[in-house]
Amino acid sequence: MTTTTKTPKALREVWEWKDAVYEDTRNLTCAERQDYYRNAALMAAAEIQAEVVQESDGTLRLVRGTKPT
Repeated sequence: MTTTTKTPKALREVWEWKDAVYEDTRNLTCAERQDYYRNAALMAAAEIQAEVVQESDGTLRLVRGTKPT
C-alpha cells in the first residue's frame, strides 16, 4: 500500500529559500559568509524598520522600535 502526503506550500517555500542560501554561500570563506548573513540582516531590518543588534555571543537580533527619531 502506498500513501502520499501533500507537502504544505509554506514548507516547500522554506526548502527553496534554504537551497538558495546554500547555493549563495557554499563557496564562500567563513568571513564572506558572515558578511553575507550580516548584510541579509541589515536588509531585513530596513524592510521592517528595525535595528540589528549584535548579542554578546555574536548572533544578530532584529529589534523594532529602538531606532532614534
